[in-house]
Amino acid sequence: MKKLTILVCALLCAITALAQRPTAKKTQLPAFFASTLYVVTNNNPLSEYNEMIKEAVQKNWRVTQFDFISLAEFEQQRFDATKSFMIYSETTFPKDKNPIPFDILSIVLGGNYASVEQMPEVCSFPICVSESDGSDAYYKLPIIMSFLNQHVKTLQTNSALLKDKKYAYHVKQSGSMAKKTLYLIEEEQLPEFNTAQKIKALYKGKVVFLAQEELANLLRKRAINVAFLHKVAPLSNEIMGARCYIIFMGTDNALYHFGWHTISEKEGNGVTAKIWKTLAAKK
Repeated sequence: MKKLTILVCALLCAITALAQRPTAKKTQLPAFFASTLYVVTNNNPLSEYNEMIKEAVQKNWRVTQFDFISLAEFEQQRFDATKSFMIYSETTFPKDKNPIPFDILSIVLGGNYASVEQMPEVCSFPICVSESDGSDAYYKLPIIMSFLNQHVKTLQTNSALLKDKKYAYHVKQSGSMAKKTLYLIEEEQLPEFNTAQKIKALYKGKVVFLAQEELANLLRKRAINVAFLHKVAPLSNEIMGARCYIIFMGTDNALYHFGWHTISEKEGNGVTAKIWKTLAAKK
């Protein structure tokens, strides 16, 4: 799927790291909350993204007004300071040992900025690696959108969450994940943690393994007391030096863990022993 490449090649080339995009300032928040959020769709008729993001936004975005626009319309309207935008772009982190592109969902502010990379960012969230077609992640968009809506709403009273480690606040607030049933997909786990019995040695919460379709159904129904893993990492376990995002969420918008590590012989492509111990220690 081509994300925003039709817009301008410079867009994707310029978004090389989340830290390089300026963070929105506290003084810009009033204008943001008064704006309409324009969700940018893509031009790929074969992609599931447009349908899924529209449904996710319509059902879960409440903090501002919203509308949907094309890539071409975004390029024309992005200079308007009274508008904000949700963009889906391919992002590379050049300082990584093995920089591979990720697809990132970002909320940015419009204004007289020379390039898209200079548009201030309110928040962002990793969705999938760019080499995938996104189908393994798009079914999580409603939960992600609901969480982002909650996060942005919190910014109204806590603008400090604009900082880089903004999601640590939500992780702290969520408490122990052991109170929920954790549903996992076997293929996403490291060999040493690919069964509930193996995980039990480090994490005592209830763990259930199931197929992706079954997990998608639980999320679609917003089943209660459900926690799940959102892993964003290379499809191959042999790619050393690339980053691996490990994010644990709940169907109630709880965020139990948000972080990434570099894939190595010591820390593989999945939930590591260190992360399981961190989750087990949460109260």
